[in-house]
Amino acid sequence: IDAENLPFKDETLDGIFMIASLHHIPHPEKALKEFQRCLKKNGCVLIGYEPATWQYYVFYPFMKLARYFIRRRQKDRPISIADDITHGFSKRKLRKLLRRAGFNRIKIKPVYYTYKAYKNYCILLSKLRGEEKREHQGIKKTFKKIDRGIAKIPIVKNLTWDWDAVGYKD
Repeated sequence: IDAENLPFKDETLDGIFMIASLHHIPHPEKALKEFQRCLKKNGCVLIGYEPATWQYYVFYPFMKLARYFIRRRQKDRPISIADDITHGFSKRKLRKLLRRAGFNRIKIKPVYYTYKAYKNYCILLSKLRGEEKREHQGIKKTFKKIDRGIAKIPIVKNLTWDWDAVGYKD
């Protein structure tokens, strides 16, 4: 459904949940205001795996080149162009968007660091080769353990790949 024009009456939903979608919406603030309209008092919006901004600036030239080769190789398979035009969110911007839309009791936490780099590597390799590259469970477990440690370091804890956020309607 169109996140900017939800087909629900005012104050009818207990919660709204979205995964890695907000950065694909043309007007995220409009969508969040629409969520606010549809939520009951004490309802919440849960936003999972919303990409952080920094990675688009650091890795964008490489990602742009990789997408070019993937699209040339897989001409018959539709590929989203949304990541070509989005730039994710900083923690500050995500909080600001939620506040402007009228949400309170906002919590935003970092999700992944090294594990997401490994996961993205596996996804990219799969797309370039045209075959599934599965994550090695031992490597995955090690990266997630490293990530738990990184999340405790004040200077780098906000250099996450993704954010999880929750906001409540009071």
